[in-house]
Amino acid sequence: MGYLAVIAAVSADKGVVHIRVESSAISAEEFMPYLRTLSRKMDHKPFALYMDQLTVHKAKEVKTLYEELSITVIFNVSYSPELNPIETCFSSVKAVFKRSRLHALARGDDFDMETGVRKAFKTIKPQLVQGCIKRSMALLRISKGQE
Repeated sequence: MGYLAVIAAVSADKGVVHIRVESSAISAEEFMPYLRTLSRKMDHKPFALYMDQLTVHKAKEVKTLYEELSITVIFNVSYSPELNPIETCFSSVKAVFKRSRLHALARGDDFDMETGVRKAFKTIKPQLVQGCIKRSMALLRISKGQE
């Protein structure tokens, strides 16, 4: 079936802000144009990104670009994807993608993976992102013993 790498930024007020789909892992050099486009889509205003500990997110040239674009980076606690709201959004995307692919296979239709991924991300609405954020915050409070 192949492999796709997906970078997606979501927000509580916009849903999916920017998505990039590639057929291979994304390098720092490829991540930087994504950040520039994301900054443009955020009207070049300062914003925060909550990300995992992926090496490309921490590359020296990428860190410099965060500063240049006024992006505040918040790194997720290692081995705690449940605290990252986008992981819950990704679970929803994966479920939609798998269902679409299964239906195409059952009908004997061709299935384009990139198109399937993009269609699945279109199901991410601000209300879902808001729910994912609330869930992650509740889990964080529980993990800190605040509930």
